[in-house]
Amino acid sequence: MTAPISSTTAAQANDSPLVSVLTAVYNGERFLPETIAGVVAQSYPHWEYWIVNDGSTDNTAAILKRAAAEHPGRILIVEHPGGVNRGLGASRNLALAHARGRYVALLDADDLWLPNKLAEQVALARQFPHAGLLYGRSEYWRDWSGDPQDAGKNETPPLVAGDRLYEPPKLMRLHIRHHPERVPCPSALLIDRELLCRLGGMEEAFDAQQALFEDHALLAKLYLAAPVYVSSQCWDRYRIHPDSICAAAERSGALPAARRYYLEWLRGYLRSQNVTDQPIWDGWRRASLFYRHPAMHWVARAARRLRRGI
Repeated sequence: MTAPISSTTAAQANDSPLVSVLTAVYNGERFLPETIAGVVAQSYPHWEYWIVNDGSTDNTAAILKRAAAEHPGRILIVEHPGGVNRGLGASRNLALAHARGRYVALLDADDLWLPNKLAEQVALARQFPHAGLLYGRSEYWRDWSGDPQDAGKNETPPLVAGDRLYEPPKLMRLHIRHHPERVPCPSALLIDRELLCRLGGMEEAFDAQQALFEDHALLAKLYLAAPVYVSSQCWDRYRIHPDSICAAAERSGALPAARRYYLEWLRGYLRSQNVTDQPIWDGWRRASLFYRHPAMHWVARAARRLRRGI
């Protein structure tokens, strides 16, 4: 394990806050070099990059060793005791435990940041200091493959109305109502580190079978805890490829069970936080109706389609 870099000075903390970039990687040799290069190319220079090698068996370790050697004290590599694989949540938490920045930025090992991502997000975070979370839109990136069939198929789907601050629990209401269509990508997030630590970091209960919804659980915690600034800008490219967690879940048919697990977790979390907001609970009941009462779900769905004239 590489030792953490020294603490930032008071001037840097006030004028140019440090950002801790966190990546968890398992067998990521195919895309990891490009992901790392996107961090190194940031126009904002005040970052540290913690990468957790989560038990990789491919060439990931060699790639990380080379990157750390090229950027000593800035790219820092850690792994779990014994080099075991512990999954996304535990690996992100391991990186978070070492992070020293004012802000935390998650970055998936197959995504790519645009060069002004950190500079523009930090500027907005300073403009809205009460925001515990800030994010923008993501480009769903298909033409990276070079396949002519993917040409022109990139898209940057809308989320909620942008360029505004949302007080809690507004985004939680929207999240549960529109789940999962309007959830930002993890690589788009900039989070207040102290808030994230206070909330207990990532939810490690979301293992390999439920990893698709680990970020949904994180967002639910943040949406309930602090104001969130949503930008209409796009700062990252979310790579669409057949080996991603989303694609693997769809192929295996694991998506419904993973979503049910998330909704059950969410019910428990809402209760633990004594959330009594009626729109949130109404949204949860609608979202979970299929799992609790399948027949009622199809009746309700048919009724909605009739009202829309579909």
